[in-house]
Amino acid sequence: MWATAVLIFMTILTISYIPSGQDASALRASARANAIAHNFLSYERAVSAYADANPTWDGALANVQTVNIASSQNAVTASYVAVWAVLDGPTQGEVFRLSKSAALGTKTNGRFLSQAGVAGNTLPAGIPNGATVYYRSR
Repeated sequence: MWATAVLIFMTILTISYIPSGQDASALRASARANAIAHNFLSYERAVSAYADANPTWDGALANVQTVNIASSQNAVTASYVAVWAVLDGPTQGEVFRLSKSAALGTKTNGRFLSQAGVAGNTLPAGIPNGATVYYRSR
């Protein structure tokens, strides 16, 4: 009898933890945002590492030099390293949650705006307004 009661209790407990269709969809969206955010930050680190290892490099790194993920783009010059991607709101929020770097922000009205709301340098025209941007001086 106790075994049956425990089995029924465990079945009810398990069913109560199965997400509904809406909850499952939210979980998938959250997992997708997290994966893209991790990929963006990994790509930024790869571009930065390449730029640091090749101080005379000037231009965009091709995908053969780094693995491009999350539709990210980059520009490396003698004076800065920039990596950007146009991300949806939840994904951009996840990038900011994962990295509190002052070099991470958005392009707003043509300028770099850090997560803390501090306006910085004018960004290249090729970076769209609203893009998530990693930007640092070299």
